[in-house]
Amino acid sequence: MIILEHLKPDDIRSARNVSNRLNSIMDDYRLRINMVDLTEQSSTNNVKNCITKVLPLIKHQLRRLKLSNKVKVDLQDSISIFNANVDLGEFCRLLSLCLIDVSSWQLINITPHLPRLEMLTSISIDTDEMHHPQVAIDASAVILALPGLDTAVLNFHLSMSPPPVPDALSNVRNLTLGYCKTSELAELIRTSPKLIKLYIRMHHWLVELNFRNTDKITKRCITTV
Repeated sequence: MIILEHLKPDDIRSARNVSNRLNSIMDDYRLRINMVDLTEQSSTNNVKNCITKVLPLIKHQLRRLKLSNKVKVDLQDSISIFNANVDLGEFCRLLSLCLIDVSSWQLINITPHLPRLEMLTSISIDTDEMHHPQVAIDASAVILALPGLDTAVLNFHLSMSPPPVPDALSNVRNLTLGYCKTSELAELIRTSPKLIKLYIRMHHWLVELNFRNTDKITKRCITTV
């Protein structure tokens, strides 16, 4: 098996233009492309081409994908362009998904596709914009109920963070939340029997709750500045 560790837009476009033989290799489902990272500003055309032309071609090979709205394409958010041109649910071998500065509307479009990512083990959603709390509630429920998920970072806006309770028992072992009320903590623990570590962000602190020892829950605070 050929493994391509980390590809940026220029790398992928160049690789596909080398020869027909290389094109056939890149189309082989046994090829494993470890990472496509679109969180750094590149030229506008390269980012747009990668999203609209390259990602659909490697949807069966890609293992990790990072997208950020901090990267703009002709004043458009990268994640909006992704949603308009790519079906996330077709990335059937995706193991890790990271979305930065995702908006409520974009999350509405993304959430229904997540259950189709049967191999997904890690997801990270980081945003300061969450105008509709119900969007975060619905997304959290779907994400925490994904059967193969091991690690989830749900860093929604502090004042908008919902009760992160899944619709079914969650298999998540490591969970980071932007906020969680004490009254919601017991229900979260009840519905997450495999939870080992829970991180809750509180301003410049990260509170860690360790559930590895079921007889004694340990807690510590970690500064994030």
